[in-house]
Amino acid sequence: MTGAVPWAPSSDEQAVLCLRNRRFCVLLSMAEQAMQLGDHDAAAGIAQLAANYAFPAGVGLFGSPRLERLLQQLGRQIPSVPGRVRQLDGDRRRVLHVLTYAKPIGGDSRFAWRWMELDRDSRHSVVITSQSELAHLHDIPRPLRDAASNSGGNVRSLAPDRPLAQARELREASQAADIVVLHLYPYDIVPSSNGCERTFHILMLRIF
Repeated sequence: MTGAVPWAPSSDEQAVLCLRNRRFCVLLSMAEQAMQLGDHDAAAGIAQLAANYAFPAGVGLFGSPRLERLLQQLGRQIPSVPGRVRQLDGDRRRVLHVLTYAKPIGGDSRFAWRWMELDRDSRHSVVITSQSELAHLHDIPRPLRDAASNSGGNVRSLAPDRPLAQARELREASQAADIVVLHLYPYDIVPSSNGCERTFHILMLRIF
């Protein structure tokens, strides 16, 4: 019995992948140039275009340190938000779940609300970064709202706005959290440009 032949892309597939990678790098260069010129909103907008282009089409990368560095630099430009006074809640842990979308079908949302239902020792809240994109298709699932409310938390959908304005809103929402759990699509740049000013545990999950 012969061994399996390793898969290799054809020359045409390699050419397409190289073209996509070059286009991705052009977008990153444009975002970096906007950043150098001090146009932070433009830099964030172009960075979002680059992230949307890279997934799901594919640009030959599993991650982009270059894009992540740019998002971290952008996060440092967000004005500080007032520290939120933590309300006393016994020894209950405060968990913030950050989702790109909340949908009635699919693993991400169900995973989050079942986690909240099972973890009765924590107060769970939810921030959704891009729900406005699905407003014509889905409402936020009732089980997700109920699970957060029953734990003493809440569900918050970020208003459609510039990425940095959303990142600042997310930073504000995370001030009182002990743990932040990221249930994100790979092209969601808002949490990466959050630039949070305090330390907490972060878990990143992807349910395929």
